[in-house]
Amino acid sequence: MPRGTALITNVVALVRSCSYHASTNQSSHESGRPAIWTQLLASNSLIHIKFAEPRKLSFEAPSNHGREDYFVDEILVGLPEGRWAGPLLVRTGRNVHAFGKYDPLALKRVAFEPALELSSVRPYSDLAKFDEKKR
Repeated sequence: MPRGTALITNVVALVRSCSYHASTNQSSHESGRPAIWTQLLASNSLIHIKFAEPRKLSFEAPSNHGREDYFVDEILVGLPEGRWAGPLLVRTGRNVHAFGKYDPLALKRVAFEPALELSSVRPYSDLAKFDEKKR
């Protein structure tokens, strides 16, 4: 398996686990979404996935009633120390979508990636209580 493949798979699964397309409530902040992208990209604790070619992925629809296909260029996941990850950002062309209400087990799979060294950092260390076998 190429290096980083498991992390990419887990990040995509994390976004897929979201049950809330937060962008629908940001219509008054439409022009602010690129600023959110830029701000998160400048942070010091993030995962940035940039696909060589847009990848067709299915996420929560803007109506929050079912799934919708997107051609994804990039995904940003902020993992700040001392607080939970905020909205997960997905760039599709010139559009940025924000997703929330993710599955804690999916977040655990990302945060416990050895290269990230977050398994002992609060609040991510609290994810250890979620057992893979009980799912």
